[in-house]
Amino acid sequence: MSTPQTFARPRDGETFEEFQARYRASIPPVLYLPVARATGVDEPLEIEMHTTTDGRLALLAYSAFDRLLDCCGPHQPYALVPTANLDRLKAEQPYDVVYFDMTIPDELRHTETEPADPAPAVREVGDPAGPGRRTS
Repeated sequence: MSTPQTFARPRDGETFEEFQARYRASIPPVLYLPVARATGVDEPLEIEMHTTTDGRLALLAYSAFDRLLDCCGPHQPYALVPTANLDRLKAEQPYDVVYFDMTIPDELRHTETEPADPAPAVREVGDPAGPGRRTS
């Protein structure tokens, strides 16, 4: 079941900097980011990006595990990444825009189950092993 998408907008009279500070305050400390495939702890991850209809590269980020499952399906490999590391991630794997909790179409979802990693962990962006790791 998908939920309607809502997008944050600046309040009347609010500067972009004020909007950005207010909006970032509502983002959780870690995000679930879709990855191309499950990897082991010593392997780098490739964060899955999508191209928008106007040609921009989009990072999809999910604020909770249940939202990742609802929006991407049960077979989506993912990484847990500290929100504070999004700028470092952007330097390593550039993107133009971030969409939060966005439902992806069925035809873009992973369909095969992949083996789970043995121990959940959050890796820092910039680690030799990559920015995060699948945790289910």
